[in-house]
Amino acid sequence: MTEPHVRTLVAFLRAVAILALDAPHQRAWLASLGLPGELAVADELALEFDDGYLLLPAFISNGWLPANAREQFGPIDAALAAMSGNDHQDVWAVEALSTDQRWEEVRALARNALKF
Repeated sequence: MTEPHVRTLVAFLRAVAILALDAPHQRAWLASLGLPGELAVADELALEFDDGYLLLPAFISNGWLPANAREQFGPIDAALAAMSGNDHQDVWAVEALSTDQRWEEVRALARNALKF
């Protein structure tokens, strides 16, 4: 594994912070990206988190995050994974950020994770 740059840690923590935002702020952030297509845009919330989550072992081994970081961020990964797949495409619509309870769960997990 290539040694991550500290900016990847910052991007990961930013992704968690965005997951912790309320729905209107998440929609505003997504709109600011200028990505085409609603499904692709909503999916960006999980994609940015996942990019950093894959580097979690390196963040821990570098001492950038505490050893229990997996306990903090793992539930977010599990919640997002449970929302994946063809059976859950509706959850990735931008409107679902305000109406789907699963997003409230992700926001609560992200807020909790940021307390480390």
